Amino acid sequence: MTRWQVAALAVAAALAAGASAGCTWTTSAPNSTPASNAAPDNGPVQGPAITITALNFGEPLTVPPGAQITVVNRDDVAHTVTSKGTGQFDVKVGGNSRATFAAPTTPGRYPYYCVYHPGMVGVLIVQ
Repeated sequence: MTRWQVAALAVAAALAAGASAGCTWTTSAPNSTPASNAAPDNGPVQGPAITITALNFGEPLTVPPGAQITVVNRDDVAHTVTSKGTGQFDVKVGGNSRATFAAPTTPGRYPYYCVYHPGMVGVLIVQ
């Protein structure tokens, strides 16, 4: 290799390293439920819904076993609806969008939280 080729390679490597600085890589939890029907938040919601507004899940939601639940995120930032300790559901929803998931089939109270904002908590009641 000539000096010019070595110098060009060094510059290219430095640019590549600089371009990737500050990048992060995230992975889904093994038991996470992908956001089915991920879509922008526009229009009315059909059926039961958890609506996220101002970093708040709102009042507890009561649904029948296996019901399809829509998560409507009206915040600009992403959130999750993650069951505490049970592994029943873990739904990720981007800012100003929505996603759906199936409620557990066993009746009970299912506390949940946002992985990104642990102070955000709610309860799903299946009966």
